[in-house]
Amino acid sequence: MRAWQISIAALMGVTTVSMIFLFSDRTWLIVLTAGIAAIYLMSYFVTRNLPSGITAMMEANTIRLDGSTSQRRFDIEKRSASKLRHGLFVIFLIALFPTVFLLWIVNTEVIPLSIGFNSVKEMAVSTDGSNGTLRLQEAAFDSWKSKVKLSPDSETHKKLLKTYWPAIVAAAIAWLMFCAVCVRSAYFQMLKDLKDSVQRRAEGYKHIDRAKYFELSASTELTNSQMS
Repeated sequence: MRAWQISIAALMGVTTVSMIFLFSDRTWLIVLTAGIAAIYLMSYFVTRNLPSGITAMMEANTIRLDGSTSQRRFDIEKRSASKLRHGLFVIFLIALFPTVFLLWIVNTEVIPLSIGFNSVKEMAVSTDGSNGTLRLQEAAFDSWKSKVKLSPDSETHKKLLKTYWPAIVAAAIAWLMFCAVCVRSAYFQMLKDLKDSVQRRAEGYKHIDRAKYFELSASTELTNSQMS
């Protein structure tokens, strides 16, 4: 196994074991597993549709100067595309794990996500005419609060949520945007690295093919001169 394969295996193993001990609720393990499957499929389909320029260069690299196809070069180009897919998968993983962990923290320490979503959805104008008042699902929230041992008390907790919920939502949006920007930047950097490596191999193949061509030509001329 190569270093990057060992790194991926280690990351997956450590994270999976940590999640098993951390998430007592199997729902979060299901969410994590579904997320991993989803990002693997995303990585697969994204790398199957590489820019046409890179794809054309990779296909050209498999053809020798005499027009024959090199299986060795084909395997090299295929592995190069696979490295991009695995690299993109790791980037998605790096974004997924802290996102799931943060969601778990909010769900267990701040407010259950189902209650939070429903409360924001049912947000209405209060009777005093002020806008943006968060109407919590009181019964569901109190039931959840009674089952967890957290400070502050229930009423203070609800007051804090009603006051700072816009900041929580803004932080969530900012985090998702940050992850999206990081993934996008990493993908285009890996794409650039792939293009550079394909071009370097193309130059190397040209030198090899030309050297073989001149060697063959010289050998043919020598044979013909000896026969004559």
